[in-house]
Formats: sequence, C-alpha cells, structure tokens
Amino acid sequence: MTGPPQNFDDCLARLAPLREALLSHRVYGTLSDEAALGCFMEHHIWAVWDFMAILKAIQSHFSCVDTPWVPRGDPMLRRFVNEIVLIEESDETSRGHLSHFELYCLAIEEVGADPRAVMGVVEQLRQGVSGTKALAACTGAGADFTRHTLQLVEQGTPAEWVGVFAFSREEIIPDLFRQVVAQLVQSGGQAHLLLEYLERHIDVDGEDHGPLARKMMEAVCGDRPADWERAFRASEKALQARRVLWDAAWKAASEVSKVSS
Repeated sequence: MTGPPQNFDDCLARLAPLREALLSHRVYGTLSDEAALGCFMEHHIWAVWDFMAILKAIQSHFSCVDTPWVPRGDPMLRRFVNEIVLIEESDETSRGHLSHFELYCLAIEEVGADPRAVMGVVEQLRQGVSGTKALAACTGAGADFTRHTLQLVEQGTPAEWVGVFAFSREEIIPDLFRQVVAQLVQSGGQAHLLLEYLERHIDVDGEDHGPLARKMMEAVCGDRPADWERAFRASEKALQARRVLWDAAWKAASEVSKVSS
C-alpha cells in the first residue's frame, strides 16, 4: 500500500500485521498457571488504568466538562463519547457500580497479585501530583506503556486520540481478551472477577463501543487523508507499545511459572 490511508478499513488493513502479532502472542500460553496469571495482570493493569486518560481526553474535546457549562461540539459525538464513559466509569458489576479499573483492581487482588505500583501512582494523582512526576520513580514495562499513553494525551491531536482509542483499544480488545478467557476456562482457575471483567469488555467493545469508535473516527477524520495518516501512525505506535508490554508480561510470567512448577 502506498500513500496515506483513506478511511477506517484502509487503516485497519495496514495495521493487520501488528494486530495478528498481538493475537498470536505467546503470553496467552502461560496463563493457565496461577502465578503467571498474576504477573500478567500486574502488567496489564497499567493499560486498564491509562485507557481512561485517552477516553477523558476525547470526552473533554467533544463535550464540555467545565463549569459553567456550555454546549460544545457535535451532539452526535457527545452522545457517542458519553455512552462509552458511562459504562467505563460506572458500570453495573457483581460488586455494585464500579469503573472497569476498580473492578480490575478487585480481580487482581482475588488472584493474589499486587496492584500497589499503579495504585501508588493513582494515590499521588489524588494528592495533586502531576502524572509525569508520579510516574518518574516507576520502572518497568507497565509504567513505560503508560508514559507513552500520557504523552499522546498531552501532545497528540483529536485524530490521534480517536485513532488510538479505536484501533489499539476498542477494535482489538475483544479478540485479545478471548485469548485470555480461553486460557482461564481451560485452567479451571478461580479468577471469577477477571472473567467478569474480560467478558464484559468482549460484550460491550464488540457490540457497542467498537462500532461507536468507528463512527467517531469517521466523523473526526472525514475525507482528510492527513488526519487518517495521523490516526494510523499513532495507532501503529500504540500497538507496538502493547507488543512490548505483552513481551514483558510473558517474560515475567514465564520466570514465575518456572519457579512455581
């Protein structure tokens, strides 16, 4: 393919090799081991948390979140974004109304893994510390992944935000999570809250949020190849960052699995 991508399907086709590399990643083969699953979750929780940074950037651009309130942007886009925020930030779960991040924190504790690294950053943010400063002392692939995401939010354009949201999150997540669910079911483990989280995302991303993300992309980029190119390049980098995160999770999970076997 030559020249900039022209539309959603064109971008998706060009991203197919990165997408397939993630779907066939060897990390899934380690997840039948309980200790290895915990390692995977300790890496993945960073992506669960920083997803909200992208979503909130999109929401703040396409709707008014300030006071006094004034109408802002296209009402259709406002509706799309706010529908997604409603579910992601305050879904109905087996533990009451929770954000998906809060549900994942309960899931990680259920399997005996440790969410303290990311929760330490969250607590600093509650105290008014900047994201850059809160992450400064954090090491590891999860923190690096989040740094990449926050840089995109701070320096990127709406086309890049929506591209990453659509192509590296909403479009691919259902298929990624099906790989994890298959391993959990096969192992017969007790990760009930993780299964709830994964199955909920497979449902809402595949049936609702994925199609909504596509509509946002088409509205934001329209017939402007430059915007489609920006969205594609940002999504390409985001999928590569996910591959690095998955590589690190596989390495950690494999080492723990060897120790526990």
